[in-house]
Amino acid sequence: PPCNLPRPRGGEPYLCEDAQTSDGCAGRVSVTLTAPGPLGLGFGFGDAADPENVDASAVGDGRPVRVSVTEVRRGSQAEAHPRLVVGLVLTRVAGVSIGGMSLAEADEVLGRAVGGARPLALGFEQ
Repeated sequence: PPCNLPRPRGGEPYLCEDAQTSDGCAGRVSVTLTAPGPLGLGFGFGDAADPENVDASAVGDGRPVRVSVTEVRRGSQAEAHPRLVVGLVLTRVAGVSIGGMSLAEADEVLGRAVGGARPLALGFEQ
C-alpha cells in the first residue's frame, strides 16, 4: 500500500517514495516535465458533472469540464514517467487548479503550458 506518513531514517523523519511522488495520496500522480516542446500527452474534455459525456460540442457552453489523458505518445518525455497513463484526470497545471474551469479556460491553461517554461509540474487523479 502507498505510504503517506513520514518514516524515520537515521533518526530523522522523511517522506517515503510514494509520498514524495504522489502528494502522499495513492490516487494522485504528480510529474514534472523538463524538456522544451511537446508534452507528449493527448487530452480529452468531458462534462465534469457527467464524466461519461465526452462530446466536446456538449461542453463548449461554459460548464466545468473534466480533462482526461487520452494518449501518452511513444518516445515523448511523458512516456518517461511510467505513472502517466491513459485515463488519468488532469487536476493541476503549473500549480494552478483546473477544477471548475470551462473548456475555453482549461484549453487556454493547457495551451500556455505546452509552449511555456520548463520545468512544468502537472497533477493528476486516478
